[in-house]
Amino acid sequence: MQLSDVVRMSIPERQRARQQHEWRGRVAEIIAIWWLRLHGYQIEGHRIKTPAGEIDLVAIRHKVMVFVEVKLRPTHDMALYSVSRRQQQRIVRAAHAYVASKSPRSPIDMRFDVVTLSPWSCPRHIIDAWRPES
Repeated sequence: MQLSDVVRMSIPERQRARQQHEWRGRVAEIIAIWWLRLHGYQIEGHRIKTPAGEIDLVAIRHKVMVFVEVKLRPTHDMALYSVSRRQQQRIVRAAHAYVASKSPRSPIDMRFDVVTLSPWSCPRHIIDAWRPES
């Protein structure tokens, strides 16, 4: 769907499109949760809201807290490239806010992953997809 298509939509059509987009996103996140669980991750949170923004998934594995962005697109490459630098920075800020709110007793390692989903293929888990800028 292109921007010109959205502009031509009536308000009820836009609301329906938004609801459909929201539903697809939730389904993609549930698939990602199960994929991660099958691969040994413990899910600590889903759709975590912080003052800096929302985090799709927070998981833990081998004493590493993993912040996961879930993307559903027609291809895995499109999904991966849809995570912009600006979005990465927002997720990093949200992750720091989340960790600060938990007040861990020991230092915690953090990692930023992406799970991409596309029709008719298995999810792909990109481990350590980016690192925060120093």
